[in-house]
Amino acid sequence: MSDHPTLVFLHGVGDGNPQGNWKRILNESLTRLGYPTLDQVEVIAPIYAHALKGTDDEGPVPPLTIPDLPRDKAAQHRWAVETRTSALERLLNTGNDQGHGVPGGDQIVEAALFAPVFRQARNYLRDSNIRARVLQRILKAIPDRGEILIVGHSLGSVIAADLVRRLPHEVAVTGLVTIGSPLANGEFEVDNLRRYLEVPPANLNWWVNIWDSRDPVSASRGVSSLFPWMLDRRVSTDRLKLPHHLPRFLETDEVALPIGHALFGSLSKELIVASRELEIAPTYVETLTLLALRYGHLVASNLDPKLQTRYRLALAETQTTVLGQLTEQARLEGRPQASAIAELVNHPKDEDGWASSPSHIRHLSKMNAANPLVSVALANVIAPFQISVPKSVQRDAFEELTIEMGLGRQLGLDLVDSRLEAEKALEDGARIVFKWAALGVGVLAILTTGGMAIAAAPAGLAGAAAITAGLAAFGPGGMVGGLLTAGALVGVSSGGIASSLASTRASVHDVETLLVSRLTAAILRQKQKLEQDPDTWLILVDSEREIRRSLQRLSTFSDRNAAVVKDAKKKLAYVEKAVEYLAKHGLGPAPLQIEDADAEEG
Repeated sequence: MSDHPTLVFLHGVGDGNPQGNWKRILNESLTRLGYPTLDQVEVIAPIYAHALKGTDDEGPVPPLTIPDLPRDKAAQHRWAVETRTSALERLLNTGNDQGHGVPGGDQIVEAALFAPVFRQARNYLRDSNIRARVLQRILKAIPDRGEILIVGHSLGSVIAADLVRRLPHEVAVTGLVTIGSPLANGEFEVDNLRRYLEVPPANLNWWVNIWDSRDPVSASRGVSSLFPWMLDRRVSTDRLKLPHHLPRFLETDEVALPIGHALFGSLSKELIVASRELEIAPTYVETLTLLALRYGHLVASNLDPKLQTRYRLALAETQTTVLGQLTEQARLEGRPQASAIAELVNHPKDEDGWASSPSHIRHLSKMNAANPLVSVALANVIAPFQISVPKSVQRDAFEELTIEMGLGRQLGLDLVDSRLEAEKALEDGARIVFKWAALGVGVLAILTTGGMAIAAAPAGLAGAAAITAGLAAFGPGGMVGGLLTAGALVGVSSGGIASSLASTRASVHDVETLLVSRLTAAILRQKQKLEQDPDTWLILVDSEREIRRSLQRLSTFSDRNAAVVKDAKKKLAYVEKAVEYLAKHGLGPAPLQIEDADAEEG
């Protein structure tokens, strides 16, 4: 038995290429990259063309054998999958490219299903007996245990996605490589397949989808818009060849690299020397600060040389101050200094004489990283200094940061887009840019006296206690205070907030600050299909009601043009826009479900 995973190849429509020409082409690509050939591994390529035509024996659709994981284990597994996927991003030297499709692309795919050449695909999607025969034939060929790599082309990618949760319990899927997949089209939904794959199946390590912008079968887009935990990669090769033709895909590095990596491991010959020192993990406040500093260094590296020097000097000043504060706080609390902080303190400058950059932070899952990253995106990481940074540089820096964290570049891109979308939702984005230097100091003080509670962070981070204690130690000003204030606004719970925002002590900017913070986090979670914070909706609708009441009361006795009346109207307008955005984009409460339509009225 081979020490390598077994390659399972699932063909699309047609005869299944029984001559195995696909293996010859893939072997050439693998050897060009430095990998061994497929002669070193077991290859299973079941032919099910007859089954797709309906000429095999009948039988039931194989049942789901891979159950849903419990919530905590599902979160851990998704983190592991996303970490491996990020490694594949670095291997492919590319980011997630899900594309946006082309006008009429879905209609082209749907029409193609009725063409004679795609009759087999229509049979699989519409005839449960045919689907059952195909899946049974494949499962008979797959071993009962061990590791497999699944490669599926066209309809084979749909079959692969349908198959992965029906495999034997002792079969682990090292990776799933789909090529020219039509899964993004709604016509290719099979038996709640999209719901089953909302989270990574427990037996799957990673999934990469390769698509071509000219391929009509994929509607010229990837599938990560449905499953954001997987990786899309767009290719474009010889325009003289058919864009959906399997051989032209197999000739590309984008297909051969993940297959070779899954079957044979890394091509790198470098050895990594493990540290023998005891690693002291950073606290929540230290983690937040390290993220902000690392982001600042990535911003500096992407800036125009004319601005870069001034930004690096400001960052160095801020970093020196912050490290001193964190060191003193660790001493006062009687605990050892985090290893990453100690490294910066002991080696304050790099070989070029600039402030040393923090090492990569890789201990956070997407769920745990969402709020801290939003905090960094909303705060001024070089406070008290203010330097305008182009949006393109911010995007590049967050993209690099989330790749380093093992969370994938799409998270960084979505983060920047979420902040911009939140500002746009309030139709006042241009005024917000430089206000973050004094991020929410006023609203934080008001909410604290008004009974604010900071919601607990996800498992693994003592968010509520850490933010509260951190604000007490560092105050709301400065870089650390700004980060903690942003974290408080993103994670604040609903109790007592509405009446505080309606108070005349809360300025229009205070309300605006809180709304952008909450909307940014909600939009990011939606883009990444992460669990939403229900307090966001409660805060906004309660605030809308309380501000409306306050406006009515103030208008009764005040002058028509009084400042307090104008401010109340602006507050109400902002909150109404935020509530409207949440409702319009499906971020409000789930509608009530009537379980028994025939129940008697009570």
